[in-house]
Amino acid sequence: MNIVLTVELTLARRAQNVRQQAHWIGWMFRTFGVVYLAWGLLARSVGMTVVSVLFLLMPEVRAVLVQYVIGRKYGRTYTYTLSDDGVRVVTAISSLEYSWSALKSLKETGSGWNFRFPGGGGFTLPKAVFTAEQDAQWREFLTNRQLVAR
Repeated sequence: MNIVLTVELTLARRAQNVRQQAHWIGWMFRTFGVVYLAWGLLARSVGMTVVSVLFLLMPEVRAVLVQYVIGRKYGRTYTYTLSDDGVRVVTAISSLEYSWSALKSLKETGSGWNFRFPGGGGFTLPKAVFTAEQDAQWREFLTNRQLVAR
């Protein structure tokens, strides 16, 4: 198997990745934001209200920062090569290789495949970038290796 996929990371896709990677922390910030918003509205404090809105939108704010700060450094186009040996990720300035044995979890969602590796690293491959032939080849590989939902 040798599947090459090119993904353009838009702001919306980056925000989705941030939400998936920091799921519980994002909810913690949002909960704190709701409490702080209620407190700010009761106290009629504009400053507290503004801070609470920032906490409510923290995952999205982080996605914007990642898109424009880190996106400039690594570029917005990522090339993924899925092979029998593992996954190779190439950006404008770097190249990473992961073996399948290093994979912590691989889960299928409605819109993509979530890869997670030890140490908190990971990425999401959107299903939309797979052609029909690549998708069939990818699913056959996953069935043979029994990799999904580990």
